[in-house]
Amino acid sequence: MDTSNRKKTKLGYSIFVFVALYHMLSHVQVQGRSISSDKSKTMELAKHKGTIKTIQMKPSSYPKGMKVVNFDPNLLQGYIKCPEGTVPIDRSPINNFTLAKFPPGKYEPQEDRSNHEYATVIVSNGNYFGASAWLNVWHPATFNGEISISQFWIVSGHGNEFNSIEAGWISNPGDTKTRLFSYWTSDNYQSTGCYDLRCPGFVQTSNQRLLGAGISPISTYGGKQFDIFLTVHKDKQSGNWWLRFHDIDIGYWPSSILSRLSDRAAVISWGGEIVNSKAGGRHTTTEMGNGHFPNEGFRFAAYIRNVAFVDESGAAIDADGIEPYAVTRPECYDVKIPTKNKDWGKHFYFGGPGWSISSHKTVELAKYKRAVKTIQYAQVSVINGNYFGASARLNVWNPATFNNEFSLAQFWVLAGPSDELNTLEAGWITQSGYWTDTRLFTYWTSDGYHNTGCYNVNCPGFVQISNKIVVGSLIRPVSTYTGKQHEIFLTIFKIGTLGERISGLVALDFLINVHARSFSSDKNVEYLAKHKGTIKTIQMKPSYYPKGMKLEKIEAEPFQGFIECPEGTVPIVRAQINNSTRRKYLPEAVGYNHEYAQVSVVDGNYFGATARINAWHPSTFNGEISIAQFWILSGLGNDRNSMEAGWIVHPDDTQTRLFAYWTSDNYQKTGCYNLECPGFVATANQWLLGARLDPISTYADKQFEFYLSVHKDKQSGNWWLRFQDKDIGYWPGSIFTGLSDRAELINWGGEILNSKSGGRHTSTQMGSGHFPSEGFGKAAFFRKLASFDESGAEINAENVQTYVTRPECYDLELPNKNKDVWGTHFYFGGPGFSDKCK
Repeated sequence: MDTSNRKKTKLGYSIFVFVALYHMLSHVQVQGRSISSDKSKTMELAKHKGTIKTIQMKPSSYPKGMKVVNFDPNLLQGYIKCPEGTVPIDRSPINNFTLAKFPPGKYEPQEDRSNHEYATVIVSNGNYFGASAWLNVWHPATFNGEISISQFWIVSGHGNEFNSIEAGWISNPGDTKTRLFSYWTSDNYQSTGCYDLRCPGFVQTSNQRLLGAGISPISTYGGKQFDIFLTVHKDKQSGNWWLRFHDIDIGYWPSSILSRLSDRAAVISWGGEIVNSKAGGRHTTTEMGNGHFPNEGFRFAAYIRNVAFVDESGAAIDADGIEPYAVTRPECYDVKIPTKNKDWGKHFYFGGPGWSISSHKTVELAKYKRAVKTIQYAQVSVINGNYFGASARLNVWNPATFNNEFSLAQFWVLAGPSDELNTLEAGWITQSGYWTDTRLFTYWTSDGYHNTGCYNVNCPGFVQISNKIVVGSLIRPVSTYTGKQHEIFLTIFKIGTLGERISGLVALDFLINVHARSFSSDKNVEYLAKHKGTIKTIQMKPSYYPKGMKLEKIEAEPFQGFIECPEGTVPIVRAQINNSTRRKYLPEAVGYNHEYAQVSVVDGNYFGATARINAWHPSTFNGEISIAQFWILSGLGNDRNSMEAGWIVHPDDTQTRLFAYWTSDNYQKTGCYNLECPGFVATANQWLLGARLDPISTYADKQFEFYLSVHKDKQSGNWWLRFQDKDIGYWPGSIFTGLSDRAELINWGGEILNSKSGGRHTSTQMGSGHFPSEGFGKAAFFRKLASFDESGAEINAENVQTYVTRPECYDLELPNKNKDVWGTHFYFGGPGFSDKCK
């Protein structure tokens, strides 16, 4: 059968029936098809560069010294093994997000492409017949339809004859999993090539579903590390390029489809790649590796180890000569090659966070004696003198900023010509897109803002010695127009002949929220003015607990970054300058739509609520958020009072976090998250609000949940928030109007923001990102829904009402079974944008 003249699109339908389509983890239908009895084994598969008349079922040889690493099926989620002599065929829906192709085409790593960025190492000018490596596995955050990859490239040729075969792991947009992938092209990514088995090319021979499968577990920052072993080698007898995952031969790229790689490779690269769509006119925040720079080292930065190539004799050779190559933006993503060691061989760390405040200033703030039209100043100077320091009292405000711009009030201590300019800077800063608060900052550079320097302690330079005042911390209160004025005093001075400069920082009559403060000694904690009343004493624990309240023991493990302070103190978070948890969520923000899938009990007298909440990390996009929570409400219109608690996924945040929220005027002027404004009073000596929940649930795997409750204290009238068996703190009854007595309505469920970017529905996920019809292990749930009555008794939430804004996007189901164990419970969530949700 001669199909050589058919269009490529037709080939996808005439290819061997055993070719597997890309897998997804939900709604998968897989069947095994025999190879030995299938006529397609002998039919010719037309390719643009040649034909394949027979199938090679295993390599004729392996590289000498190749490591044999046993494959553990638990490493891949959705692992499927078909009978011997068959391969898996995937019957996945066409809109599976894992099918999403990497837009605008991949390019040669060495070419300067504005929307592709790399941090790679290379061996070149040789004759290479394969490559291998251990790839550290992470799940970097991706945004705006971008991707993040860790892989190796085996390449030859130039221009339109550039050939490449590639393998590694990929984080796709809208996908909560990190997946194994392969890729090929024979014409520089123009009309040939594809991922995995999405077009004729790669021939799968394994009876196990590997390509496109989710990799689990993945590494955690500062925790346990996981890596996978991949190798590609050229078979001497057939000339085909075989891909091997651990000890499984997945399949091969026929040499006949690769003109320049039909003989050997000229270059091998290992490293990371991202797509930068420059949404909003700035660099992307899509992460490479694990989102941290390589100088953080093991457990804190992504690595590729035991880097090797295969020579003409078939021997696996350590790639001792690797060198950094195609590090396109080191201020965004970088590479570090440590000294070779016995166990890891030649290895390197790579990656970075993408856009950050420090890289932003390094790139754009080439200033002072350089003409930069986008930076504007209003300042005074003293010049042509010998100065050994400076000081000032800075009036503190919170100016409005827009479009990722920033506003600063500071002083500069400078020396040197423009390209060798040295400067020390300190003051306050605000920036849109990162926080709405005013923060203390320092900055330095020694080469005119070219390659050195950073904000605060984001790079080696400034040495923090104080345990009371922390750079990057929130400054409050700030001055108000025609109202009370506030200032800070800053000084920088040189000490003796040591050549060291330090910054001495003194807060005036207000609290800088940076360290543990004693209740018995700090008047800022003892007395906080509220808009509806005053709190003259701190209630350290509830006067009673509701009858039958579950005492769920708290463990440090559910939280990453768990902190416990001495008794009698509370932790105040030292937020880094770009901490996404500081961003405020405006539930009624103009231009945003809110979507819900929730249940309610209404028209009652409620004195609290409780639930067990299943924890996930849904994907979010375009500055949107995804929440699972309960609401305790009273009042209507501008008198709406609400207390809220649950978990939240912020934009650009790779973690799921515990949160609390309140308002007494329907989200207009009062209320905030956690401790971002006066309101909620923390009493626990453990950092809980804003902390990262870990571990979280994984699709079709282990599930995690936590217990939350809010109840009204009979004696004080305060509303206490409890996590497991820990009383976090309370909302004083005096800050509320309607809730000062009781609640009238309780909601449980999910909420997302839909910015309708690009004129269509968002892909931000709710819950697990899967519809509730998939049930336990696949869809997110709430269980043990209950309220508290006036006597303090816990009442199961019967006869709940449902409210779903867009069931084709996010839905909710109330099962009737298992009520004796799970009580009233429901599944909720969904993927957002799809063929039905537009």
